[in-house]
Amino acid sequence: MVGVRYAVHFAYQEQAISDNAAVTDAARAGIEAQARAAKQVRAAKQALAG
Repeated sequence: MVGVRYAVHFAYQEQAISDNAAVTDAARAGIEAQARAAKQVRAAKQALAG
């Protein structure tokens, strides 16, 4: 019974991930853009510091 419950729960999770793929991709792209910007700021600060 536990195995069946786990399988059903897993299937629901997989479906939710699939249904929200576009939202997840957009969020990931935003986070990556912020990380790139942070790296640029850090590099600029280090360049100014010497």
